Amino acid sequence: MTREEEIKFRDERTKEIEDLLRKLSESQAYYAADAMLEEKKKRDEHNLMISGEFIFKLSDTHGFPIEIATQEILEKGLFINWFEFIKSAEKAGWKKRKIIEKIKSAMQDLVGFDEYKNGLLTRLDLYDGKLS
Repeated sequence: MTREEEIKFRDERTKEIEDLLRKLSESQAYYAADAMLEEKKKRDEHNLMISGEFIFKLSDTHGFPIEIATQEILEKGLFINWFEFIKSAEKAGWKKRKIIEKIKSAMQDLVGFDEYKNGLLTRLDLYDGKLS
Protein backbone atom coordinates (compact mmCIF):
# COMPACT_ATOMS: atom_id res chain seq x y z
CA MET A 1 0.00 0.00 0.00
CA THR A 2 1.45 3.37 -0.99
CA ARG A 3 1.63 6.27 1.44
CA GLU A 4 -1.22 8.04 -0.41
CA GLU A 5 -3.39 4.93 -0.26
CA GLU A 6 -2.61 4.55 3.44
CA ILE A 7 -3.61 8.17 4.12
CA LYS A 8 -6.78 7.76 2.07
CA PHE A 9 -7.63 4.52 3.91
CA ARG A 10 -7.02 6.14 7.31
CA ASP A 11 -9.16 9.15 6.32
CA GLU A 12 -11.98 6.85 5.21
CA ARG A 13 -11.81 4.86 8.47
CA THR A 14 -11.82 8.10 10.48
CA LYS A 15 -14.87 9.29 8.57
CA GLU A 16 -16.62 5.96 9.20
CA ILE A 17 -15.96 6.26 12.93
CA GLU A 18 -17.18 9.86 12.97
CA ASP A 19 -20.34 8.83 11.09
CA LEU A 20 -20.89 6.02 13.58
CA LEU A 21 -20.54 8.45 16.47
CA ARG A 22 -23.17 10.71 14.91
CA LYS A 23 -25.54 7.75 14.59
CA LEU A 24 -25.28 6.84 18.26
CA SER A 25 -28.16 8.09 20.29
CA GLU A 26 -27.34 10.92 22.66
CA SER A 27 -28.29 8.79 25.63
CA GLN A 28 -25.75 6.11 24.66
CA ALA A 29 -23.01 8.67 24.22
CA TYR A 30 -23.81 10.35 27.53
CA TYR A 31 -24.03 7.02 29.33
CA ALA A 32 -20.68 5.93 27.91
CA ALA A 33 -19.01 9.18 28.87
CA ASP A 34 -20.45 9.09 32.40
CA ALA A 35 -19.60 5.43 32.85
CA MET A 36 -16.03 6.00 31.65
CA LEU A 37 -15.63 8.86 34.10
CA GLU A 38 -16.97 6.74 36.96
CA GLU A 39 -14.61 3.90 36.07
CA LYS A 40 -11.72 6.35 35.88
CA LYS A 41 -12.59 7.72 39.34
CA LYS A 42 -12.44 4.20 40.79
CA ARG A 43 -8.83 3.64 39.77
CA ASP A 44 -6.01 4.91 41.90
CA GLU A 45 -3.16 6.97 40.55
CA HIS A 46 -0.92 3.91 40.12
CA ASN A 47 -3.47 1.81 38.24
CA LEU A 48 -3.82 2.86 34.61
CA MET A 49 -5.95 -0.16 33.68
CA ILE A 50 -9.64 0.10 32.82
CA SER A 51 -11.70 -2.99 33.56
CA GLY A 52 -12.25 -5.23 30.55
CA GLU A 53 -15.53 -6.32 32.12
CA PHE A 54 -16.65 -2.68 32.06
CA ILE A 55 -15.73 -2.31 28.36
CA PHE A 56 -17.53 -5.55 27.53
CA LYS A 57 -20.70 -4.45 29.33
CA LEU A 58 -20.55 -1.05 27.67
CA SER A 59 -20.44 -2.76 24.28
CA ASP A 60 -22.65 -5.80 24.85
CA THR A 61 -25.37 -4.21 26.98
CA HIS A 62 -25.42 -0.67 25.65
CA GLY A 63 -24.14 -1.15 22.10
CA PHE A 64 -21.24 1.26 22.47
CA PRO A 65 -18.53 0.43 19.89
CA ILE A 66 -15.37 -1.10 21.35
CA GLU A 67 -13.21 0.75 18.83
CA ILE A 68 -14.45 4.14 20.03
CA ALA A 69 -14.09 3.23 23.70
CA THR A 70 -10.57 1.91 23.05
CA GLN A 71 -9.53 5.05 21.19
CA GLU A 72 -10.84 7.30 23.97
CA ILE A 73 -9.23 5.27 26.74
CA LEU A 74 -5.82 5.17 25.07
CA GLU A 75 -5.97 8.89 24.34
CA LYS A 76 -6.46 9.48 28.08
CA GLY A 77 -3.27 7.52 28.81
CA LEU A 78 -5.13 4.49 30.17
CA PHE A 79 -5.22 0.86 29.07
CA ILE A 80 -7.82 -1.91 28.86
CA ASN A 81 -7.54 -5.23 30.68
CA TRP A 82 -8.31 -7.43 27.64
CA PHE A 83 -8.06 -10.60 29.74
CA GLU A 84 -11.09 -9.41 31.74
CA PHE A 85 -12.86 -8.52 28.49
CA ILE A 86 -12.33 -12.05 27.15
CA LYS A 87 -13.48 -13.66 30.42
CA SER A 88 -16.61 -11.46 30.55
CA ALA A 89 -17.47 -12.27 26.94
CA GLU A 90 -17.02 -16.00 27.63
CA LYS A 91 -19.35 -15.75 30.64
CA ALA A 92 -21.91 -14.09 28.37
CA GLY A 93 -21.71 -17.09 26.03
CA TRP A 94 -19.52 -15.64 23.29
CA LYS A 95 -17.31 -18.10 21.42
CA LYS A 96 -13.57 -17.45 21.70
CA ARG A 97 -13.16 -16.89 17.97
CA LYS A 98 -15.89 -14.23 18.02
CA ILE A 99 -14.19 -12.50 20.94
CA ILE A 100 -10.82 -12.45 19.18
CA GLU A 101 -12.33 -11.17 15.95
CA LYS A 102 -14.20 -8.42 17.83
CA ILE A 103 -11.00 -7.21 19.50
CA LYS A 104 -9.00 -7.45 16.26
CA SER A 105 -11.67 -5.45 14.46
CA ALA A 106 -11.49 -2.75 17.12
CA MET A 107 -7.71 -2.61 16.73
CA GLN A 108 -7.99 -2.14 12.97
CA ASP A 109 -10.02 1.04 13.57
CA LEU A 110 -7.54 2.40 16.10
CA VAL A 111 -5.86 5.60 14.92
CA GLY A 112 -2.30 5.87 16.21
CA PHE A 113 -0.98 3.75 19.08
CA ASP A 114 0.69 1.40 16.58
CA GLU A 115 3.01 -0.19 19.16
CA TYR A 116 0.07 -0.95 21.48
CA LYS A 117 -2.05 -2.25 18.60
CA ASN A 118 0.70 -4.48 17.18
CA GLY A 119 1.51 -5.90 20.61
CA LEU A 120 -2.10 -6.76 21.30
CA LEU A 121 -2.62 -8.26 17.83
CA THR A 122 0.48 -10.43 18.34
CA ARG A 123 -0.80 -11.66 21.71
CA LEU A 124 -4.21 -12.37 20.18
CA ASP A 125 -2.60 -14.38 17.36
CA LEU A 126 -0.68 -16.42 19.92
CA TYR A 127 -3.86 -16.96 21.93
CA ASP A 128 -5.74 -17.86 18.76
CA GLY A 129 -3.02 -20.38 17.88
CA LYS A 130 -3.65 -22.15 21.16
CA LEU A 131 -7.29 -22.57 20.17
CA SER A 132 -6.46 -24.39 16.92
